Amino acid sequence: MIIQGKAYWAKIIGAPQGGFDKSVLEWSMDLAIDAETRKKLEAEGLKSKIKNKGDDRGDFIQFKRKAVKSDGTSAKPIRVVGPGGKNDLWDDRKIGNGSKVNVSMVINDTEYGGKKFKKPGIIAVQVIDYVPYEGGDYEEFPEYDDAGTEQWGDET
Repeated sequence: MIIQGKAYWAKIIGAPQGGFDKSVLEWSMDLAIDAETRKKLEAEGLKSKIKNKGDDRGDFIQFKRKAVKSDGTSAKPIRVVGPGGKNDLWDDRKIGNGSKVNVSMVINDTEYGGKKFKKPGIIAVQVIDYVPYEGGDYEEFPEYDDAGTEQWGDET
């Protein structure tokens, strides 16, 4: 199944990163979806996987792939391609929030704690309309002397 939406918090380029609790390395991405895609996913049994936190994402579904499979073998990274298709591999540019993407996915039947449920699995991402990643910038902290007094440079 292929669905389209806008990527948010895309950590799918390069090495896997620590997940929410930092104990598991994974690749992950939130995909903001429109009403039609929501209905399609609900019809496939994924209603419980659709979230809305009242932010820019609106309705979204979260995809994750752990770096190590349950059998202990290494997982392959998520395949990322450009607008040209599957032979147009993406480079190392991080994908920024709001990038329009297609997601190739599967729906896995799984069981946990004696309960059966459906789980979305991400196979590949096609970047259609790229928005550069702009995160990671921060304002410089002021400097302090040994007494903890803030220093404002050489102004006297």
